[in-house]
Amino acid sequence: MEQLQRKWLQNWIKYYDELSINRRQNMNSYYQFVLKIFSWTLPAVVFLLPNLFFITNLEAKNIEISDAWARASIIKDRPTSAYFTITNNNSHEDFLLSANSSSAKKIEIHKSKVENGIARMMRVDTIRIPPNKKIKLRPGGYHLMLFELVKPAKAGEHMMINLVFKVTGEKSVMVPVKKSANMSHHNHNKMHHHTK
Repeated sequence: MEQLQRKWLQNWIKYYDELSINRRQNMNSYYQFVLKIFSWTLPAVVFLLPNLFFITNLEAKNIEISDAWARASIIKDRPTSAYFTITNNNSHEDFLLSANSSSAKKIEIHKSKVENGIARMMRVDTIRIPPNKKIKLRPGGYHLMLFELVKPAKAGEHMMINLVFKVTGEKSVMVPVKKSANMSHHNHNKMHHHTK
C-alpha cells in the first residue's frame, strides 16, 4: 500500500512538472507571438503617425469666413447684399461657386465696378480664392445679391447663408444685418445691372 502511494505521488509530481514545462513553453510561445506582432505593427505606427498628423493638419487648414455682414433692407421685395472676407489657408486654390439661404429665394455672385464714371454691377459665375490668400467681398467689389427676401432684412437681425466652394464644399456662415453709412440701399439698387 505504501509503495502504491509513493508511486502515485511520483506520477503526480512528474505530471505537475510536465504541466509546468508545457505552461512555460506556451507562455514563451505567447510572448514570442506578441513580440512578433509588435515588431510588425511598430514600423506601421511610426510610418502612419506623421501622415495622420499631416491629414489632421490638412483638415485644420481650410476656408475661413470673417467680417460678414448684410445690408439692411426696408422693403421685402427689394434685394439686399452681403459681404465678408474669404481666407484660403490651403496650399491649393478654391472657388466660390454659389450660395443659398432660407432668407432669400435666390442668391447671385456679383461684382461692382466703375466704367466711364458709371457704377455697373455684373453677375459672375465664380470667385477664385488663391492659395494662402484673402478675398474681400465689399461694397464696390465682389458681393452676394440676395433676391426675393422672405422678409425685410432688419438691422440687428441675422441670416444664415450657405456658401458652396469647389474644393471645400458647403460652409455656413451667420451674417449680421447692419445699416450701411457709406452707401444707401436705394442708391445700390440704382446701379446698372448686367446679368449673364
